[in-house]
Amino acid sequence: PTRRSSDLAGADLELGLATAPLLFAWERNPELGALVGRKFGHEGDVQMAREIVLDKSNGLEQTRALAQSYVEKAIEALNVLPDSDAKGGLIEMCMKVLKRRR
Repeated sequence: PTRRSSDLAGADLELGLATAPLLFAWERNPELGALVGRKFGHEGDVQMAREIVLDKSNGLEQTRALAQSYVEKAIEALNVLPDSDAKGGLIEMCMKVLKRRR
């Protein structure tokens, strides 16, 4: 079964990792600073951070926009190469990065 991005965000938080959506959310929700500082180690920290990221910020959207920007730059860089299966595969991989949910 495919895991939702919110499930994965919870897994990252449980490991004490602050990923891009959380960092973007932190810009507008300073209370996340305390949670990050203690690596989400207190009871309820992971759930609180997840709720802030999903419900009180546009961190996921900002992360998707950042990924889109990098994909566009990667494809632009690949366009200087001659057409080949390898080039096509790299472009396809770039596009899959945007569509992945895990």
